[in-house]
Amino acid sequence: MSAWLAWQDPHVLFPDKPTNHLDVETMDALADAINEFEGGMMLRTITKGPGDILAYKELLESRLADEESQLTKRTHNV
Repeated sequence: MSAWLAWQDPHVLFPDKPTNHLDVETMDALADAINEFEGGMMLRTITKGPGDILAYKELLESRLADEESQLTKRTHNV
């Protein structure tokens, strides 16, 4: 359904948590697509984080590394 709606050339997008569970490359592609979109966009809440998008990516990569480390520890302790 979402692909069909995008194909219809909408004037306004209402994304719901568009960056949840995206890897860094997909987040970049989404940002490029949003920048090229000529319509409007309605967001629920925007929270400004410290730094720019690069700082946010580094934070996500750090969290991922921590999660992988914890998973490795758990599998070795079993």
